[in-house]
Amino acid sequence: MVLRAERQFLKKNGKMDLAKLVDQVSDRDDSAGYDIKSYDLDGTEKLIEVKSTLRKIGKTSIFLSANELQVAKNKKNYYFYIIYEVGSTRPKIWRIKSSDLLEDENIVKEPILFKLNMSTK
Repeated sequence: MVLRAERQFLKKNGKMDLAKLVDQVSDRDDSAGYDIKSYDLDGTEKLIEVKSTLRKIGKTSIFLSANELQVAKNKKNYYFYIIYEVGSTRPKIWRIKSSDLLEDENIVKEPILFKLNMSTK
């Protein structure tokens, strides 16, 4: 859905060349820290992490991996696209720049996972 929306946006704004470059990176590499590489109208690369929920727009929680969080903090043009009502016939995409999300004091960031590295015999 997001891949299609990004391509349509670029085509609608006369950027056919950029629309052809929009790529679902997560198909090949789930360690990149984002799902889709797209572009702004000026050709600037845009990295998009897609999250989804069955819920309607309003209060929700999303979960980020440590890698996604690190990439979001380090890349200037990183976005979260949250798809609401994903199971419906009319899902909605909420787009937010990572800096707006991560620096918002009203959003509680709570670490909830631990990684355990071990060897078994």
